[in-house]
Amino acid sequence: MQTAYESRPVLMRDVWTPPAPAGWRIKRIGIRYAGDDVDDALFDAASEAAMKALPPAGSPNAGLGFLGVHEGRGFDQVFLCWWENDNELQLRVFIADKEAPESLRPAPEGWCAACTWDLKVMAYERDAWVRHMLRAGGGGPEAYLDARIAEHL
Repeated sequence: MQTAYESRPVLMRDVWTPPAPAGWRIKRIGIRYAGDDVDDALFDAASEAAMKALPPAGSPNAGLGFLGVHEGRGFDQVFLCWWENDNELQLRVFIADKEAPESLRPAPEGWCAACTWDLKVMAYERDAWVRHMLRAGGGGPEAYLDARIAEHL
């Protein structure tokens, strides 16, 4: 059944430096179906999954990316994105049963989906990457990490 689009709160929680693999700085962003902020347990599960999925930082990896943690209506979805080769965005998707963050697991093979709210976050991060990392005088990594989405999508 199709439902009418309603905006959802989106908030960058922090810039996270995972203990492993070393060299990464990841923006952690929450999207919530209802309410103001994403549950800490889902952020914890997403961060654990990210540490297992990230490749070693360094060339061709910039050591920068973002982790979208989306508490959805029917299930929870996490998208881990990182930048490679100056302008390529790598993507891994994880899903969890609603109200069971400990069930977070890689999405089934062939599943590489992003919903309308997730795509808005990815578009924001793309624009921040171009503005701060690819344009002359854009400020570099610190300016990219300081670019924070905070709105209702």
